[in-house]
Amino acid sequence: MSNHRANVLEHCHPPLDVPFSREEYRDRLAKIRARMAADEIDVLYLTAPESLFYVSGYTCEWYQAQSPKGWPATSGIAVHRDHDDFILFDTPSEQVMVRFATIAEDIRIFPIDNRRDGIGFIVDELTAAGWLGGNRRSRGSLVSTQSGDQPAIPQRVRVGGLRGHRWK
Repeated sequence: MSNHRANVLEHCHPPLDVPFSREEYRDRLAKIRARMAADEIDVLYLTAPESLFYVSGYTCEWYQAQSPKGWPATSGIAVHRDHDDFILFDTPSEQVMVRFATIAEDIRIFPIDNRRDGIGFIVDELTAAGWLGGNRRSRGSLVSTQSGDQPAIPQRVRVGGLRGHRWK
């Protein structure tokens, strides 16, 4: 099975297939960032399928939002109010889909051993990118609007090393 996966990852590069133009998605992101600035939110992490689609056209085969509580919905999009782009975090299972089912350019795939719970990876990557921490206190917001939201995620993010960050 791993040879087939490696072959697909190496050779499968279908054309972009999203419903709107890149300009439309840029406009949507600009509106989100303007609201973040007005509300003094530095980082917004989106997990709801409709939010991911709105920002990037993202579609996948399986949305973690409908998963059991033991598999927290950590795939998502991080938006920083001071950056023109966003970071999409996803599982290795969606590594081919994200090549053509989203306009995302900065895609970070969870390590295979953390594919069910990427919180530590997300925190490490956002910190390394300079999106968390720094000289001023950052405010963050975890937005997940689907029914059946998994309330353990904000608590687990705080435990994951974001003391001093406010998560709604």
